[in-house]
Amino acid sequence: MMWMIHLLYNLLAVPLLASAYGVLILVNTKVRERFRMVRRSHEALPASSSAVPTLWFHAASMGEFEQAKPVIERLKNLRENVRIIVSFSSPSGYRSQHSYPYADAVIYLPFDASWSMRKLVRRVSPDVFVCLRYDLWWNLAWHLRRNGTPILLLNATSTRSGALRRFPGRSFMTHLLGMCSTIVTANEVETERFRAFGLTSEIITGSDTRYDRIRSAVASAAPHEGWFHGADNDESLVLVAGSVWHEDAVRCGIDGSIADRHPDLRLIIVPHEVDERSLREWEERIRGIMRVSTMRTSTADIAPRHILVDTMGELLSFYRYAHVAYVGGGFGSGVHSVAEPAAYGIPVACGPLTRNSPDVERLRSVNGCEIVASMHDFDAWIQAMTDEENRRRVGAANAAVIAAAAGATESAVAMIERYLP
Repeated sequence: MMWMIHLLYNLLAVPLLASAYGVLILVNTKVRERFRMVRRSHEALPASSSAVPTLWFHAASMGEFEQAKPVIERLKNLRENVRIIVSFSSPSGYRSQHSYPYADAVIYLPFDASWSMRKLVRRVSPDVFVCLRYDLWWNLAWHLRRNGTPILLLNATSTRSGALRRFPGRSFMTHLLGMCSTIVTANEVETERFRAFGLTSEIITGSDTRYDRIRSAVASAAPHEGWFHGADNDESLVLVAGSVWHEDAVRCGIDGSIADRHPDLRLIIVPHEVDERSLREWEERIRGIMRVSTMRTSTADIAPRHILVDTMGELLSFYRYAHVAYVGGGFGSGVHSVAEPAAYGIPVACGPLTRNSPDVERLRSVNGCEIVASMHDFDAWIQAMTDEENRRRVGAANAAVIAAAAGATESAVAMIERYLP
């Protein structure tokens, strides 16, 4: 059955996907950039060596890679002679982390064609492959197994797609997941979902290693920079809107009218997209907003009413300025990390599309995360958070949830070391 799926995937699915990819290369600049960067990043791969254990970590994007960082850094501290290769599926992940200091190489994952994955697996020749959450590809897994490489699915979350839970999608997922040696799930609920596939792989209930990364970052957060002094000296409520999209702004009314609706509210906007077009849209949308790069290069004493973050990879650190946080993505592809602001002990809100985020349910169980589906909901939540006692109570409950979930890194490291030579 497995060989039949392999043949069908490569004879039917791969050509269709390759055709679509080829069209996108012609019309989409981001896809063209990705194609060029795949080749360039692979050329920079160091030669494999049987004398040094090689670990290959793969993440879909930057958010998933945050779960890998505490594990990688702990392993590097324990083993100086380990070789770390990191791969991404998304341009944003690669662009923001291509200089990650604990990796010997950071690459784009190529298109999932059998020949390209076979070539890459042979080039890297990993002793262990660690995939974060869910982004496991058939030909990649196939050639890793043929290479004798154990596959670990870490912080694993199962598919919510109905098509992949019914025949023939269910059979495909069962065989794909069955190529994993060990699956370490994010929680008990995910464990039961994986067991429902009837896998022979080892399935272990774990937690999210990202909590350790977040708590470490919160504990070492630097003091406020000088140009944020207004956040402490006046009576304003500071809202950090993290990883927000155009849809978040439209549905929640995060625009020029917000100053009229909430005159004491200060905004720190961290867009999901930081290209020039997106940044200009935010500048047109909100009066009195200034880019953080301008503030950092200015010699004047600047304290604007609202701040636009035009740099990448700094969202977690900006939550330290907030009294409350709105997390974007809940009106589109799915909400982003609500655990990051929660670790700072502040209340959180997000849009309604939360199926991809078990963190939302954890925080909702202590009333720490509010689902807002409209501008009316958003305004009501902001109004409730002006009560300092209420805000502190909610924030403390959120911090306790994150603290209780920490400690997964050591377990993950021990699991990986079982497979290392």
